[in-house]
Amino acid sequence: MQQAVRGSRMVLSEGGNHGQFLFDGNSCVDQPVTRYLLTGKLPAADVRCAASPAPDA
Repeated sequence: MQQAVRGSRMVLSEGGNHGQFLFDGNSCVDQPVTRYLLTGKLPAADVRCAASPAPDA
């Protein structure tokens, strides 16, 4: 789908659940998404993040 939207960027978190923004505490995901929402500026390239650590059981 990303390829169909010219100029788009993808923020990808390895592993985890769908909908990680602000819920997993992963700053690698949160920072570029927050910046886009506040300023409209996309990252220069796609962003690939390591998975957040699993919560303690």
